[in-house]
Amino acid sequence: MAKKRKKDDLQVSLFPFLSILACVLGILTLMITAVVLSQANNETFQEKVAEAMTDQDDFQEKLEAEKQELTNLRKELEATKKQPEQAIDPKKKQQLQQLLKKLKDEQVKKLKELQQEIAKDKKEKQEDVKELAEVTKDIGNVEGEIEAKKDPSKFATMVVRPSGSGLGGSVEPTFVECDGKGINVYGPNGKKAYSVKRDEITKHKQWLGLVQKLGKEASFRTWWSKAGTTIDAKFIKRDGSIVILAKKGGEQLRVPAAQLKPRSIGIVRQIEAARAAKRPDPVARYVIFLVRTKGIHAWSIARQTCRDRMCKNGKIPLDGEGEIDLTLFGPS
Repeated sequence: MAKKRKKDDLQVSLFPFLSILACVLGILTLMITAVVLSQANNETFQEKVAEAMTDQDDFQEKLEAEKQELTNLRKELEATKKQPEQAIDPKKKQQLQQLLKKLKDEQVKKLKELQQEIAKDKKEKQEDVKELAEVTKDIGNVEGEIEAKKDPSKFATMVVRPSGSGLGGSVEPTFVECDGKGINVYGPNGKKAYSVKRDEITKHKQWLGLVQKLGKEASFRTWWSKAGTTIDAKFIKRDGSIVILAKKGGEQLRVPAAQLKPRSIGIVRQIEAARAAKRPDPVARYVIFLVRTKGIHAWSIARQTCRDRMCKNGKIPLDGEGEIDLTLFGPS
């Protein structure tokens, strides 16, 4: 026998229909809301545009009015220049003064801004130059350290010694260092007095004047007394125990030999020995060139300037880049 169907099996579910209906109502609600908002935004936008256009028109009108007023003032100013005897309207005059003051203030303001900008650029440029100099110096120091590590002996202090021939004490040299850049002239204190670039050696007034002076004063020298005083003169002769000297002006001095230092007495003997052998008197004022490896060209040019001016000169080669020590040639 067939089973009897239950009563619940004949019922129909309405859930899908209600769900669809709810979704449709929700969509319609969203569409209505979007339309309303769109219309509201469009109206607001149109109002803003209309308001902006109104403000723009008002601004243009004011601008045109001010331009016209400025044009009228300029015309009145030109007319006043042509007819200075005609009186100016006080109101117009005040407006013109205000306008001129405004223009002047604007020009002053722009000028100050420009000056500040120029000063700022100048300061930045100076800082850049300073930084570049420091970097260049650092690079040079590093290169020097590298070279010194390669051969430390080349950068050791170089002591210049008098020759062993006995003439060291009779010579009063002016030392001139020759390097790749030019020449460096040393003063009596053993320090660099000034430098001359290689291309300027033949026309440098101070250098040429020094060479000329040394050439003329070659026979003069410094004589030392035991009391510590000095005399710049040339040797004439010795008369017994008296040494006769002549100053640059021609005045002769008679100095007892006992009052002179042994160094000066030694010079007297050297000159007398040269005269006995019929040789020229040994001169004192010399240029001694200290020639470094890269200074051959500068030495050649400087030596020719000495030859042209009859200035005695000699050369000492320097094999290295170390500092020069001239203390052994100092006064004693």
